[in-house]
Amino acid sequence: LKYVEKQYMPSGALTYINGTSSTSEVSALTLDSVFSSSYQNYLIVFGITVASGSNNTKLLTRVRHGGSTVTGSEYHTALANFDTATSNGNLNMSGDNSNNASSIQVGGAALSNTANLKTCSGTIFLYDINKSDEYKTMLIDNVSQNWSGYTSRNMAVGQYLADQAIDGVTFFANSGNLRNGYFRVYGLADS
Repeated sequence: LKYVEKQYMPSGALTYINGTSSTSEVSALTLDSVFSSSYQNYLIVFGITVASGSNNTKLLTRVRHGGSTVTGSEYHTALANFDTATSNGNLNMSGDNSNNASSIQVGGAALSNTANLKTCSGTIFLYDINKSDEYKTMLIDNVSQNWSGYTSRNMAVGQYLADQAIDGVTFFANSGNLRNGYFRVYGLADS
């Protein structure tokens, strides 16, 4: 977090709010009542493994309002990634984008489920998440290992297109369960 602090905010600007974790297989990990008017912007730091028999596994997220997960089609994602798949030293570039979807994509399109390793780790910045008069935006950055064993960096922007205050968030996979992971929420001081 010291690197994050130096790059994006003044020293001492992060306040730990709450977190969730699991060492067993679970269908989702949820953070409730973590966003409030105390902070305008938040940071989530995470590390997770997806347990799945599929090579098209994605880490996804949905927002929560009033203790319920919002499952409508108001989510947009623009994700780009590069990996070490080529043998000649060049980067393999690709993208995975969606409009009017039922979730925001956090991780790559083919996450590995190797043993109990955390195969996807990164950060999510959430802007104006508890305000009731703006769309909710996320800036996502993570490193993962894909199904073929290559290292990948995934960069994405996500948006929830509704002007209601959000108080929580849930994470899940499009296929399989989450395993051996954590999500930690920090509030970012305005000054």
